[in-house]
Amino acid sequence: MYPNILRHPGPTPIPKKVELAMAQNMISHRSEEFVKLYRETTERVKPVFGTKQDILLLPSGGTAAMEAAVVNITSPGDEVVVVTVGAFGDYFVSICEKHGLNVHKLQKEWGGSLYERRVG
Repeated sequence: MYPNILRHPGPTPIPKKVELAMAQNMISHRSEEFVKLYRETTERVKPVFGTKQDILLLPSGGTAAMEAAVVNITSPGDEVVVVTVGAFGDYFVSICEKHGLNVHKLQKEWGGSLYERRVG
């Protein structure tokens, strides 16, 4: 039998503790329980980001986070550079284009780097 693994964008092994947590009933994002959990979580991750400032967590998929970034820091007609090495970068390009941005796409090969190391 194969172990449970998270396949997006993984594969990433899932610790048993996480697997058990995912088996619990979902809570409504409009409930007091969610509000309490959200506040506790944002406080607990501040040291991870090295900040005491407010943290905004997006309890959503990656698409919502990419769209939130685009609509909150750009305006239609703005020029942006998107580095892409595959499907997720290409998807971000399409989101930018749909929001009317002038996209300069910097395509790199899978496994490549934005910076090329020069020897000599």
